[in-house]
Amino acid sequence: MENYLKNQLNLLKSDVIKAGYRSYESDILNYFEEKNLRQYKEPLKKLFVILPDNSLVSIYKKIKKNYNKPSFAEHIVIDYFIKYNISYSLKTRSENRKKEDKSFFSMSYI
Repeated sequence: MENYLKNQLNLLKSDVIKAGYRSYESDILNYFEEKNLRQYKEPLKKLFVILPDNSLVSIYKKIKKNYNKPSFAEHIVIDYFIKYNISYSLKTRSENRKKEDKSFFSMSYI
């Protein structure tokens, strides 16, 4: 019975720790959303699946430290995409604007 309780306690602790890491993931995704870098969302989700927990915390701390430098955050995650062979195709801001402008003008004539 004592071993069972210890195992249950360890499982509970690991669930709490995993929930904490999910919080880091959502904070990172929210940062990229807030900085209008939504194109990173899907590659980041793929990265989070295979990324070690200590690397996740490292990314979070670096982004938090350089909060007002979105280009710094971009470089960090791109390095991880390359390191873990995560495919990503990122458009430049001007390409994104052109796409948004086209969709706006096509909607305005409807």
